[in-house]
Amino acid sequence: MSKEALRKIDTAIAVTDDLAFLATRRTIAAEKDRMVRPNEAVTITGRSLASQWRDRQAGRWPKMYRIGANSVGYLLSDLLALNASREIVTSDNTRPVAPKAKRGRKAKNQGGEGNGK
Repeated sequence: MSKEALRKIDTAIAVTDDLAFLATRRTIAAEKDRMVRPNEAVTITGRSLASQWRDRQAGRWPKMYRIGANSVGYLLSDLLALNASREIVTSDNTRPVAPKAKRGRKAKNQGGEGNGK
């Protein structure tokens, strides 16, 4: 093959890659604005339906939209923004729950005292 033919092939591949990239960007943009039902929001955010309800009552959860007569949902972009706004856990912003606590169950009383029997 000539250098000219190879250059044309390279150009065609580059154009194809650019078109695929643009199509992917359009798909992602369209995907961000879709409606998400509460059960799917559990998967996206990691919050149970009960926790979603509590957060909604406290004003810490995105706005809910009515989709139909008996269905509601959230905008995916709102849920993704909620995930992005969460605090990142590091050793600087955490502390041990129970420092120097003994782990495991307490030993059963072997002497029979305080046993109630």
